[in-house]
Amino acid sequence: MISRIFAATTILAALVAAPGCKDKSPATIDAVVSIDAPPDAPPDAAPDAAIAPLLRNPVAMDDDELGLKALQILGANVPDRRSNCDNCHSVARQKLRYWRSLTDTAVANCFKDPMLLTQESARKTIDCFRGTPTDPQSMFRNDHAGIYTAAAHLPWFEFAFWRAYNDGTDAWKTKFEEWKLAVAMPKQGMGVATLPLMSQEDVDIVAEYFARGLPKLDSILPVEQEGPDSCTPGISADVATHLNAVAVTGWRQIHKDNNLSMLGCQGQTDPRNCLTSFPLATANPADDKWDIAGLGSMRVLKELDYRTSYWSRCSADGRFFGHGGGQNSSGSIVDLQVGNVIPVAAPYDPGFFPDNEAFMFQTTAAGGPRVCSQSLLTSNSLATPANISFSEAQCGSTTAGLYQHVGRATETGGDYFIVSGCWQGDPANGVQRSDPPTTRDPRCDLEFDPMVFNGTTFEQHTPTTIPTPFEGDTVISPSAKLVVSRVAGPNGSQLGFVLRKVNATAGANGYDISAPEIARYCVAGAKPAFSYDDRWLIYHHYIGNADAVDLGFTNSNDPGFAQYKTKGAANVYVVDLRTGVRTRITNMQPGQYALFPHFRADGWVYFLVKDHNRNVESIVASPAALKLEE
Repeated sequence: MISRIFAATTILAALVAAPGCKDKSPATIDAVVSIDAPPDAPPDAAPDAAIAPLLRNPVAMDDDELGLKALQILGANVPDRRSNCDNCHSVARQKLRYWRSLTDTAVANCFKDPMLLTQESARKTIDCFRGTPTDPQSMFRNDHAGIYTAAAHLPWFEFAFWRAYNDGTDAWKTKFEEWKLAVAMPKQGMGVATLPLMSQEDVDIVAEYFARGLPKLDSILPVEQEGPDSCTPGISADVATHLNAVAVTGWRQIHKDNNLSMLGCQGQTDPRNCLTSFPLATANPADDKWDIAGLGSMRVLKELDYRTSYWSRCSADGRFFGHGGGQNSSGSIVDLQVGNVIPVAAPYDPGFFPDNEAFMFQTTAAGGPRVCSQSLLTSNSLATPANISFSEAQCGSTTAGLYQHVGRATETGGDYFIVSGCWQGDPANGVQRSDPPTTRDPRCDLEFDPMVFNGTTFEQHTPTTIPTPFEGDTVISPSAKLVVSRVAGPNGSQLGFVLRKVNATAGANGYDISAPEIARYCVAGAKPAFSYDDRWLIYHHYIGNADAVDLGFTNSNDPGFAQYKTKGAANVYVVDLRTGVRTRITNMQPGQYALFPHFRADGWVYFLVKDHNRNVESIVASPAALKLEE
């Protein structure tokens, strides 16, 4: 028998650090009782007899000792720190306070019954971590669990899934594995150094520190280098020089010269005449307000019967559309030509290379992120694979980090490049009223991973890293000659986008790379993407109070704007890199989110629409950038 220790008078608060006791040390707990439970509760005990293990154990340390140990575990800039959360995140004061706010919210909303006394309670607890808690099919969100993402693999969560989904079979184990893949931190095998998951003892220390309110944080953790607090726009002559060159030598022109067969063009030479076989968005009364006068008519390429997660990207020819989430898989590639959905063994971060010859996903199934020849998808022009495991012969491995982006040099035989660095996740599930925060960390850098095709698979060559302090969510242009990053301001706010010119020279031991800044655009939005001629930058932006006037309202207190405050929404914007002019190209209604826009080679824009009003997700295409070129 195992002795379980619980607080008698404040049992719920003691187990999960409810906000009401977060400033208490374990010594202030009034009394404890011992409860005996079988050590192997799931799956050998009946649900109504088994007792949940502890989510966390109280830790009897003073604030100074606790703070130092917790920060060491997290990987903050303190003596004897471990490599842990800092491998992907900035573990600075602002970030820790942000995580604390997420944790407090998770405790208040999701851990109301830490005993998990009933199946209904366990399911409600699990659903609380979803983007839309009322929709059991919506994707899990890391930020809904706060610091307890580090405990996602531990016995309390295993018990929760057993309690919620036990039906006498192993089905609950499959759901638990899906949960761990989506939420557990640190991520395993996703292009970052393989780090062990935290032990229960580590989680106890970290959770205790957050429960007490991060005491002594400012005295233990040094102040990071001060970052920028304002944005001054500027576009150098290098931008026009580059764009003039790429207009002739870039991937858009290359594909036009080579007559790349574009989805829905049926021999049309003018891309504005393509995709006419797909229905207009205006044909649906729920979608008939999306278009903006003068920017063309949107087309609905496919409605999905499942929930997606994180970003989406399409192939250069517009045929394939990849994203996280799926009906029976952790990720999917939609073949818009054939009309079917290909399950893939990867949860997120799709990328299609601009030459239309390769694609990649972040996956643990085959030992890390994988780059595959696009022939894997097109070996039969009339059908596509039943599924993709990433162990196929056409796939090779890379160590590229999470939230990566891809490009290829346009010279004959030019190398493929994958870039990664500091990032902020954007699962885009549920109501959101602001763009993702930015990474305000002076230690941010940008890694270039060159990939070479050896005739069968892709091989990674020596990576190159350059410092990009206070910049993250970096993407590379199709030509691999530009990168753009979101630059961080105070308190995680975004000051704008920084455009850098990539100068890459191959050498015996890899590439010598520099990336001087050539422009700065003082607008805010989520992770962007480039057009295939490098001219346009495109991104989605979540609607907040500051957007009321742009949407035609008097101010944010206008009664007509009220539903945007409760339901939220997101629109798509393009920025002309030559001029810095920003244009909104969608007119989403409250509860409708236009997300993760990107270009195909001929200038059409693809994006995902999550309509929370109808509980439907759609793949949508817009000719807006083509119209702006007229």
